[in-house]
Amino acid sequence: MADDVANDSRNPFPGQLFNRPGGPDNYAGLTVDYSGRSVTAETFLAVLTANASAVAGKGSGKVVASGPNDRVFVFYSDHGSPGVLGMPSGPFLFADQLHAAIRAKRVAGGFREMVLYIEACESGSMFEGLLEKYISVLGVTASNGFESSWGTYCPSWPPTPPTPGPHPPKPSPDMDLGTCLGDLFAVSWMEDADSEDLTAETLRQQFELVRARTSDNNTYHMGSHVMHYGQMSMQNEKVGDYEGAMNNGAAARAAASAVERVDGGAGDSGAAAAAAALTRVQQRDADLAHLRHMAANAVDVPTRAGAATALQAE
Repeated sequence: MADDVANDSRNPFPGQLFNRPGGPDNYAGLTVDYSGRSVTAETFLAVLTANASAVAGKGSGKVVASGPNDRVFVFYSDHGSPGVLGMPSGPFLFADQLHAAIRAKRVAGGFREMVLYIEACESGSMFEGLLEKYISVLGVTASNGFESSWGTYCPSWPPTPPTPGPHPPKPSPDMDLGTCLGDLFAVSWMEDADSEDLTAETLRQQFELVRARTSDNNTYHMGSHVMHYGQMSMQNEKVGDYEGAMNNGAAARAAASAVERVDGGAGDSGAAAAAAALTRVQQRDADLAHLRHMAANAVDVPTRAGAATALQAE
């Protein structure tokens, strides 16, 4: 990960990361194996294919050293464009490079089955016409090959005025943090994984739930086409085989009375009403939403001018 958010000077909750209103701090206890300039396409492919020598001296040096009986789950989130995925540093990751790495790992007996979730604009282009149906790989993407993906839990407009006084130790469900807290596809599958019994839910069931939410209930008014590629028979398998079989959803259901999964999720109505102003934006407009919020809520002229300049440059 780029690891450039938690301790950014603009983060109103230094050292913390949140991907939903009122949610837990996702940075607490997190171990980052690769960050900053070490996160490149070359590093990603080396980690995926268990090429330990290629990452020697970079980060933790850990790789996916899986074998022929292992199931592998890969989640990627960053910017994308037709046939490419962005990285925090260095050149793009190209679709043919990803496909070649997956195929080489399969031939080498590096996995039994693999599931990849890709969150990026035009992410369907990474698999369409490339991913074979016989190498035990299922690819799921946030969008097709021709459209933007979407950010969610984004700043309201007109913006919510900042609350006077010191910040609480963590944001409340109704607090507008002035930036998109997550990507719609990513938030959708993660919140589903938090709330469902993953020992019972199938990949197909999760796909259908995530597709409905990400497509704005099949209207696509503020959403994208979640796609799947590769070996479709794998969708009958349990989500827990890939995303973790320890989660039966009990903790999320117990907390549902206190915190609402807004933007199409499930939970209590009070928090939903408080967060109703939060919205979705196309992923390429996420920076604009943040800068517009900064300019509108600036407390002094220099801050407002700086935000306005950045907004014009964007």
